[in-house]
Amino acid sequence: GLVGAKDLEDMQKVSKLLKEGEKFPGGCKSKSQCEAYCAKPDNMETCLTFAEKAGFIPKEELEMAKKVIPLMKAGKTPGGCQSKEACDTYCENPDNLDVCVAFGEQMGAISPKEVAMIKKTGGKGPGDCRGKKQCEAFCQSPENQETCFNFGKDNGLIPPEDLRKMEEGMGFIRDALGDESTELAQCLSEALGPDNVDRIKNGQPIFDRGLEEKMRGCFEQ
Repeated sequence: GLVGAKDLEDMQKVSKLLKEGEKFPGGCKSKSQCEAYCAKPDNMETCLTFAEKAGFIPKEELEMAKKVIPLMKAGKTPGGCQSKEACDTYCENPDNLDVCVAFGEQMGAISPKEVAMIKKTGGKGPGDCRGKKQCEAFCQSPENQETCFNFGKDNGLIPPEDLRKMEEGMGFIRDALGDESTELAQCLSEALGPDNVDRIKNGQPIFDRGLEEKMRGCFEQ
């Protein structure tokens, strides 16, 4: 129980390769040595071949890496970045947005729809976040969920069908709260709290994801 399931799975894949006579890239002996070796552009293809044999990389990422590595070695990536981390850092700078979007589109990593969205928003997400990790971290915070929802709605990121289902669901809960004498309404009122009950009755959405389980419990009862 010392290793997580994903790490254990990776270790088993590596063990199988070594038993078959495969060698670590560049003869590296530890994770830190291998990472240092594979961070150098001239070694990336060797490391990618090893990762492919081990089954470490999803098919889509593998295909993208095979396209990008030759460009990295030739210095033709945005700003001449030589690693994923360096490219992420370079592309987080607003001044480099156009170059990075053009490169992503050229590589097939960004769809025309995504390009249009990036240009529309200036590459910024809700709360002026930049990049997937930063925006996910911002939107996971409960106090930011309404901001993120409104951003998604205003910029067409939420499919109309999903919006319709959300509105139907809120209507269903609003109807259930309508007769305060029922056990269901009483349970929902307690689960939601007075502020959220008022929002629902006024046709406003609620953004506390933790309430989902409590409301489900009321309906199951």
